[in-house]
Amino acid sequence: SQCALCAAVVLDPAYAVLGGIAESREIAACLLDRQWRVILSTATDFPFPLPASPALTHRRGPLDAAALSALITASRPAYVILATHPYAENIRKLVLETVPPLNVPLLIYLRPAETIPPAAITVDSHAAAAATLSKLPGNILLTTGARNAKAYSQLLTSHPNRIYIRVLPGQKSHDDCLAAGFPSSSIIQAKGPFSTTENIRIIRQLDIQTLVTKESGKEGGFPEKIEATRETGIRLIVIRRPPLSIPPTIPVFNAIDSLIQYLQPTQHQETQP
Repeated sequence: SQCALCAAVVLDPAYAVLGGIAESREIAACLLDRQWRVILSTATDFPFPLPASPALTHRRGPLDAAALSALITASRPAYVILATHPYAENIRKLVLETVPPLNVPLLIYLRPAETIPPAAITVDSHAAAAATLSKLPGNILLTTGARNAKAYSQLLTSHPNRIYIRVLPGQKSHDDCLAAGFPSSSIIQAKGPFSTTENIRIIRQLDIQTLVTKESGKEGGFPEKIEATRETGIRLIVIRRPPLSIPPTIPVFNAIDSLIQYLQPTQHQETQP
């Protein structure tokens, strides 16, 4: 989808959009619709469909401080826009440390939070989730991503054959889960977000008694997971979002339209004679 403020205005600043979530794609598409140049950086090669445009440069692969500095120094964008997953602490920390000293304005998009139901068990880390799960009976479905699979390795040893993990398609996701100790039969690879019906189907098919998730917002399918656990009567463990430490001088947005609107006066100024 595209933001309501998109319009065909021919302007030539460049914007660096960092992030591989649905909203970073939407931000990039909105900027392209306005015929603004976009440098999009995503950490993986996972398919990330965008309109074909000569104004788009798509960089793939993880960023460290040197790579990020080189990207910004070479492209000199009008703004850097960070739009990553709410739990992507490392890249957020890296960007906050690296971009401001380069004297390039930074904007941050944060996915709006959803309300965690009172009946849910809430924890602050994957280690805490694993410790909680070790005391609970029944089959478990992890929907916390392949990158976090290792946090549950010890649990696999003490609770074999009753822990399943749902991750994105792709060989790396599968390999990460195997490396953490998950057998192939316990790895479910599928692209979300999933509907309530789809979540209920897998809960019943695998006789799941506890579902573990992050509070990944509406775009991450969190409401549908809540509803599926409510309808099936199973336990829900939610890993809370990590605390944010963003300087008050950096604008933060929870809506894409607001972010684009913020850029509008800048665009007018840059096209003034």
